[in-house]
Amino acid sequence: MFMKLLKNAFVQIARYKLFSILNVIGLSLGLACTLLISIYILSQLSYDRQYQNNDRIFRVSREIKANGGESITPLATNAPLVAELLKSDFPEVKAAARLFSSRALLKKDESAYYEDSIQFVDNSIFEIFIFNWIAGDPLTALSEPSTIVLTSTLAKKYFGTDDPLGQTLIFENSAPFRVSGVIEDLPNNTHLKASAFVSLKTLEPVLRGAFLSNWDNNIFHTYVLLNNANDHAYVEGQLPAFVSRHIEEDSSTPSVMRMINVKDIHLYPSGSNELSEPANIPQLLTFGFIAFGVLAIACVNFINLTTSLSVVRLKEIGIRKTLGASKGQLRTQFLFESMLLTAIAMVIGWELMFLTLPYFENFFGISLDVGGLYGSNIHLNVVLLFIFVTLFSGLYPAFYLSSFNPIDVLRKGWTKDGLHPAKLQNFLIIFQFSASVVLITCTLIVISQIQFMQNFNVGFKSDNILILSGPPTVGLGNEWPAMKNELLGHSGISSISASNLLPFDSLINSFTSGTQSDSNRHSTSVMTVDYDFFETYAIEISAGRPFSRNFPGDELAIPLEASGVETANFIINEATAKLYGWTPQEAVGQPFQLVDSSNIPVSGAIVGVAKNSFFESVRVNIKPMTFVVSRNQKWGALPTLVHAALVVDPNSLPASLDHIRNTWRTFMPDSPVNVFPLSQKSDSVYTSEIRQNSLLNFFSIFAMLISILGLYGLASFNSYRRTKEIGIRKILGSSSLSVLLLLNGSFNKLLVIAILIAWPIAFYILTRWLDRFLHHVSLNPLFFALSALVVLIFAWATAAATSIKFAYAKPAVALRSD
Repeated sequence: MFMKLLKNAFVQIARYKLFSILNVIGLSLGLACTLLISIYILSQLSYDRQYQNNDRIFRVSREIKANGGESITPLATNAPLVAELLKSDFPEVKAAARLFSSRALLKKDESAYYEDSIQFVDNSIFEIFIFNWIAGDPLTALSEPSTIVLTSTLAKKYFGTDDPLGQTLIFENSAPFRVSGVIEDLPNNTHLKASAFVSLKTLEPVLRGAFLSNWDNNIFHTYVLLNNANDHAYVEGQLPAFVSRHIEEDSSTPSVMRMINVKDIHLYPSGSNELSEPANIPQLLTFGFIAFGVLAIACVNFINLTTSLSVVRLKEIGIRKTLGASKGQLRTQFLFESMLLTAIAMVIGWELMFLTLPYFENFFGISLDVGGLYGSNIHLNVVLLFIFVTLFSGLYPAFYLSSFNPIDVLRKGWTKDGLHPAKLQNFLIIFQFSASVVLITCTLIVISQIQFMQNFNVGFKSDNILILSGPPTVGLGNEWPAMKNELLGHSGISSISASNLLPFDSLINSFTSGTQSDSNRHSTSVMTVDYDFFETYAIEISAGRPFSRNFPGDELAIPLEASGVETANFIINEATAKLYGWTPQEAVGQPFQLVDSSNIPVSGAIVGVAKNSFFESVRVNIKPMTFVVSRNQKWGALPTLVHAALVVDPNSLPASLDHIRNTWRTFMPDSPVNVFPLSQKSDSVYTSEIRQNSLLNFFSIFAMLISILGLYGLASFNSYRRTKEIGIRKILGSSSLSVLLLLNGSFNKLLVIAILIAWPIAFYILTRWLDRFLHHVSLNPLFFALSALVVLIFAWATAAATSIKFAYAKPAVALRSD
């Protein structure tokens, strides 16, 4: 029985080659697109599920509040003492650990590299996260200072095939670190993103004053392992009392703490300072809808082409029924044909997915571990997808084709029973082109929004600026003023300044500021800057003046004696002035105080108010900021100046780059040169939107292509059905052109209906999407009109190309057609 069905299916596929090829092409393209998107979504949903006891691992985050109680900044990080106190206060906490992420310079002999994602951690981190160890003991690997655990990739990078255990790496050109362990590379689907783990005890001797006891110093990711997953509700319920007991007496910044399970960190991030780019749930939902839409369009195309073929197979069906074939036998045969075509399309689609996967990953800047998803029942999902597509695309044609009345078919050549295929095909064409219009409209608006954000006046200059970055713990070096003068000696460099943070960095509110009055204190983001900072970035001063070398009191003064008083003058932004209830003019001259990361107050006055600038992104509100001018000195544990900004004439860029590199090697010979355009960093801020736009472009093309295949089927069916009518019209004097216009005119109504249905849907989707942005484009009607025009042009061209051979055929040939 099976072999007979298989033989008959192959015979029918071979007989109607064109329809079979079109069916397979449309379905395989739709399946390839769906598989690509599905694998991406599955990879995002699989984050951090590979860890043992993942239901008991939680991160404790903190949300900073203003004095009025409203949220200022949700943070993924927390204060230094939280881990230790959670372990001591709650028996339910089996282990707790801190993690401080940094970029660092590592050196082995003559090989020196900047390494991202160097994680300073407590040794207890290895009790919470169970990694695959190649060498070393997780119980003691980081129990001593100046020890480091490498990932296997980093171990091979510095030591090749040699055994790295016990060997030494030089950290930041100063401290020797002993390799105490090697672990396998962390998988792509984890938020930790560590290239190496370093003992946090290493930092304790260099952390200044009360750095580790400052409740406003939120730089540590804090993880806990509970004894039981059910303890989560109790511990989180006790966190308000924990905050009241330990923090409120020592911090002027109100806050709340929350616990988030490790499996939810990537999907539902806590806020600023995440270790890796979190998932975008609205984007995942969008991708899911796109995947379903493309698959639905492909299946609809299959139904369209199959029902179009029914016109050709009418007599075959009538004869088979007359010879005794039952409806059930015909349905089984037609469903088997659909299943065979779907199986061929599934195999081709699977191969297409693998062929395009590297380009997909490279184009969208993501890494998809298909092999790692095998454990998530991906094969079962593929089988279920195959069954769904077979039934969705094949069930109606099987029931429809088997329902014809054999007498009507053989006598009249057509059946009046059931749903006329043209009516169904009209509905399906409307669905296909509505989806295409929605996708194209969304693509145009997303492109417009990305261009709007990239060209938005953020309040500072980013064009023609090169960034020169130093090692995180050393910064630009003690000889920065001399290096700056040397760099300015080149004619292609017109201005230079430096800072501890860069524009588009995440701004963490970890500094308390105030007016030397306990009742008027707030948390602000702090940037330490060099002279000429506001001039270099072209930031306008709305009141007062910028920092100036003519005023020695502007510069941060840190006394050598611990009992000395730290002083500096300040520039605040307009958001900070508003926080204190001042106008920019009223703020100038106000006494001001800043509490640094070591709990030491810095006193001075406000000398200027800068206009608000979108230092992070136009997606979010502008944060209150305080600027302090400093030389490259350590303030707390870190240098105050790490990144230099150089305004470079684009016409002399190669010569300027050579001068920058040579100057760096002269002053910082032990550190590699790290120079890049600021625009590179600004582009990375909108990675999510750019990726979404790329995906929409990619799959809009596929959706249009598949829709055109469906229209080809309908146009072919319509022209074939009206062949004799065409012959009679031409005998009565109609021209070929008028016949062509007649044939294509029947599609205009369908396309107009599709457009009218698509526009409200696209409007709703785009309104919801744009609401995520603080500043966004308006929904210009021209974009809706343009998407409709694109669809109309392609649809008319396809219908015309299909109908032209019928319109220009000789009348005698048309009248002889059967």
